[in-house]
Parts: sequence; structure tokens; C-alpha cells
Amino acid sequence: MILLNEEVPDKTFVMNKIFAICIIIFLALPAYSMNSDEMHEMLGPNISDVQPYLDLKFHREPEENTNQIAQHKLTLYELFIQATLFPSITDRQLSIQLKGRMSDLMDGLVLPNTGLQIQEPLFDPGLGATYRMKLSDDAMLGMNLSLSSASEAPFNDGHHPDVGANIFYRFPFNENEGWIIYLHYDSIREYLPNAPVPGAGYIFKYDDNKLHAVIGAPYAEAEWKPLERLSLKADWQYPRHLRTEAGVRILSSFILHGNFDWRQERFRNKDRVRDENMLNYYEKLFYGGLRYEIGNGVFGDVYAGKAFDRFWFEGENYGDRNYNRIEVDDGFVYGLRFKTTF
Repeated sequence: MILLNEEVPDKTFVMNKIFAICIIIFLALPAYSMNSDEMHEMLGPNISDVQPYLDLKFHREPEENTNQIAQHKLTLYELFIQATLFPSITDRQLSIQLKGRMSDLMDGLVLPNTGLQIQEPLFDPGLGATYRMKLSDDAMLGMNLSLSSASEAPFNDGHHPDVGANIFYRFPFNENEGWIIYLHYDSIREYLPNAPVPGAGYIFKYDDNKLHAVIGAPYAEAEWKPLERLSLKADWQYPRHLRTEAGVRILSSFILHGNFDWRQERFRNKDRVRDENMLNYYEKLFYGGLRYEIGNGVFGDVYAGKAFDRFWFEGENYGDRNYNRIEVDDGFVYGLRFKTTF
């Protein structure tokens, strides 16, 4: 198999074979959307950018009032593990990913129009694999596959699992500029579910990598270091996913950061009336924290802030947000995160 063979066959043959496999995958399978950290690594210019790591997160939103008698309380646990296979192969890389997420809610929230109670806890387990290959002209070809099931009863909610597929081709103009084109397919995407969506972006870096960015759609990201101790970061996925951070290094190993996030979660409610309806949670977050960098790729982080404009609803997409809607008051949030590379 090509993934195990140390000798690379004719590159034209390899490209044609991989493209054919990916076309079959897109026609046969649904998919799930990658998060921003996965996208950043997959689209990176170097094979060595993808490192094995463990990422743990704890996020807490204490009790707050809603537009019904029951209160809202959310405790989120996240686990992400990535392992790289065959590290001795320098121009190709295969990595596998395992994720687990549990959203523990206060019991009693009821969808107002259908009268269905939101079951808790809600789970989102997943398994994925990413393959990237350097080509002779410094271009890169890559693909990602994943299997997930976001529900209170994963893989047992009356619906097939969500299987994901992404493929991209990155080609440079020079060492500082290039283009990337890709296809992304997602069975639970808010817009155009079960349809392949093309994307493109212009990649550049300037001033000794103090500014680097991917400017495109439906994904974009940027990082700028205007001063030695100041960094500004942002990433965006169409239509309503945004993360921003301003970080200041106050000591050699400590970074003080301020953030704004606009995030979304989607689950399949086992007792939903229509199969197409998803259980959605939206919120915006302002928070700040302190990150301690223990070593290369190893850090601990503690943060606290405020969540606002948050609500649950059941529907196919954001246009259904005023139906079966549960409003949640603004409130305090806090959390911990630990990440280590291997």
C-alpha cells in the first residue's frame, strides 16, 4: 500500500489514484466539519506541523435563568488525541484522531413548541484520519476522513453516523505565497448539508513570519505579531464560527490573553419529530485568562469571562432559531485547558 511503502511511485499515478479515491468517497459518504485547530494543522505547509498530542478541556457555565421554569447549567468536558503513524517517512504523513465531548446539562429544559425535554448528558464522540503528501514541486495533497455521532445516544439515535471527508491541494508561488483549494462535505452542516462545498484561499507570510494568514472562504485565519511580546490571532468558518485572541507575554513562560468566541454546537435529539431537525446551541463569549507554557507544545490555561446571546433551538438551520427556542440569560463562565505534544 502507498501509505506503508517507503519508495514513492510515479507522482502522476499517485495523484490520479488519490483523486479517484476521494471522488468515490465524496459520492458515497456524508461528513462532519473540522474544527479550527484541525483545519490549521491540515492546511499547514510542513509535514512536521502535524504533531501527536493530547488536548483536555473543562468548561463550566453555572446556573442561569431561562424563559421557562427550569434553569440552564452547562458543564463541558472535551478530549482530543492525535497520533502520527510511520514518522520515518518524510514526504508523507498519516495521522489518526480520537475525540470525545460531553455536555452535561441541568435536567428539565423543555422545547416549548414540541414539549420534548432535552435529554442530558449530550455526547459527541468521533474518530478520524488525515493523510498528507508532499509532491515534487513543493505542492501538497491531503485528505481527511472522520466518523462521529453527536447525540444523547451516540450511534443509537435512529440515524446513521456522520462520516466526514475533506480534500485539499496546496500549491506555492514561492516560499512566502501560495494558493489552496479544497472540497468539504458535511452531513450536519447548517448550510447545504449533504453537498460538497468548494473552498479556496490565498496563503501568505511576511516579515519573517510575523504575519501569516489564509484569506479565503469558507475558512480563513490570521496571526500577527506586531510586537515581540504581542500576538493577535483570529480564525473564521462560514457562517457563524469565529475565534479571536490578543495575547501578551508578561514573563518568559506566561501569556495573558483576552478572547472573543462565537460558537455553536449541534446534536441529534433522539426523540425529534422530524429527522432533519437538529438540537442547536449558540453563544458568544468574552473571556480572559493566563496561559503557562511548560515547554515546547505543552501548556496549561485557566480562563474566566461572560457568555451572552445564548439560546437553544430545534431546527434544520439558523433560520429556524425562533421556533422551539429556549433563551438563556447572560452569565459567568470559567474553564481549564491542558495540552501536551509527544
